[in-house]
Formats: sequence, C-alpha cells, structure tokens
Amino acid sequence: LRSSGWLSNKHECNWTPMVQCDIRTGSTVSKLNITNFNLEGKLPKELSSLQYATHLDASQNLLDGGIAEATSGWIDLQELRLANNRLDAVPQVLGAMTSMTHLDISGNSISGAIPEFLAFMNNLIHLDISSNSFSSTIPDYMGGNLPNLSSLYMHSNQLTGNMPQSICNLRQRSLSHLSVDCGVGREIQCDVPLCCTVCNGYDF
Repeated sequence: LRSSGWLSNKHECNWTPMVQCDIRTGSTVSKLNITNFNLEGKLPKELSSLQYATHLDASQNLLDGGIAEATSGWIDLQELRLANNRLDAVPQVLGAMTSMTHLDISGNSISGAIPEFLAFMNNLIHLDISSNSFSSTIPDYMGGNLPNLSSLYMHSNQLTGNMPQSICNLRQRSLSHLSVDCGVGREIQCDVPLCCTVCNGYDF
C-alpha cells in the first residue's frame, strides 16, 4: 500500500494492480481489486465516491459488515466478488444493483433462506452462493426471474426439497453449470435426471 496504493501519493489510476481505470477517460476508476488484504469489518464508506465502478473484488478478507455505504450510487456495478469473508447476511443493497452480471458470495457464514430480492437482479449470468449455511428450499424465481443465468452454484449449504421446474427449464437454454448438495439427509431432488450438472462441488 505504501509503494503502490493509498499511501503512495500516486493518482488512483496508478495504484497497480489494485485499480483499473476507464481507458476512455484515463481517470475514472472502473475496477477495484482488494483481495487478500486482511480487511476487517465493513468496506469503508469513502469507496462510494467510485460511482462509475463496474467491478469490485474484495474476496479473501475478514469482512463481516455491510457494503451499502461503500457501494451506494454504484449503479453500473457488473461484477461483485465477496467470497471467503465473514459475512452473515446477503447485503440487501444488491437488490438495487440491476446491472450486475456476476455475484460471488461463496465461503461466508450466511444462513437462512435465499433472499427474494435476488429476483430483481435479472441480468445475472453467474451466481455463486456455495459454502454457506443457506437453508429451506430453492425458490422458484431463480429460474423464472433470472433468465440469463449460465452458472448457478449452491452446493455446501443446507438446502432441501425439490429442484424447481423453472431451473430445470433454464437448463435447456442458458444454464450450463448447476451444482447442489446430494447425499443422505440433505439431498436436492431432481425430478428431471439431467437437470443437475454435478453434486457437492464445482463442475470445472
């Protein structure tokens, strides 16, 4: 950070490799990569000034707070990666980020039902909620309201019940990768045998 980042007295577009700026302007931050920085608590609210950011990767930190203050006004955010932190809830602000195509909140401590506000993120292509403690059933909207999904990873949770028919229908169109938990006591039932791509892990 001292030689190439916040404390270097350099312009933020020269904070390599953490920051990428829009090549058209040369001064507008478009991508921010702060993975594995041992960040704790919440993302700092000062990040809200990066209102034209399209990509944020804050994976592999110790974050356990919200992101609303940091990302307020980030209406163009397309990719958000918060994997392997200590989050215990899905940030509700995500419901307003309708431009997002990639969301990764895997490897956290999120429990309860999959939140309904994810249904508003209908441009999602990649959604990874694996390795959490989600429970209850898989909501039907995940197939009906997210028509562009190509990858949906839900393994290593506590989900039960049947795979919604809407997701199986999506497997015939855009959805190429689908993972769920399979096994005695916590199996997702697939009435259509070819609906589930793989059990208990990634398929790549």
